[in-house]
Amino acid sequence: MTRLEQARQRSSQLRESAKEILNALDLETRLSHLGDFQLDGSYASDMMVKPDIDIRVVTANPDLRSAATFAQEMMLMPDVRRTMVTNYLRHSTKTGMPKGIYIGLHIMQDDVRWNVDIWVMRESERLDTANFPRGWFERLTNDQKDIIIMLKTDLLEAGRYPGEYHSADVYRAVMNGGVSSVSELEQWRLNNPYY
Repeated sequence: MTRLEQARQRSSQLRESAKEILNALDLETRLSHLGDFQLDGSYASDMMVKPDIDIRVVTANPDLRSAATFAQEMMLMPDVRRTMVTNYLRHSTKTGMPKGIYIGLHIMQDDVRWNVDIWVMRESERLDTANFPRGWFERLTNDQKDIIIMLKTDLLEAGRYPGEYHSADVYRAVMNGGVSSVSELEQWRLNNPYY
């Protein structure tokens, strides 16, 4: 089996595990009380390389009390190990973070720790709609998806993703810059900073 085939297989396995988590915790139903539930990130684009689920909840009026109540309810679930709520509605955020309420969950499934990142926010606070409008990943070719999965895998194995590189760096470089290797990504990002 080639590295690409292994990466694709791992992505499929991660996506199936993520579906199990989403269903077991009934996250769509629970979060729909806070606003419009939207799966985001590598789960939505079907390019997963690590146990991470990104969710956006869009609402006209993000409510901190409701977000905190949701997090408290999640803490009572058997596989949830940690919850965190951070108010970025009024306080300054670091560059590259949306303005809204962040809810972080750590979930154990089959001895693997999953991160679930949830942003409750107004649609107007959504970051980078120019590069990532709704459904942007549907325009990617299969070759571009393969390149993205391999770049993220290579960066993950080198300890550079997440951290030094974020998914948005890889997506933009492949979509807009046509990069296909880590060295090309490094050079492209120097010339095209994201934040």
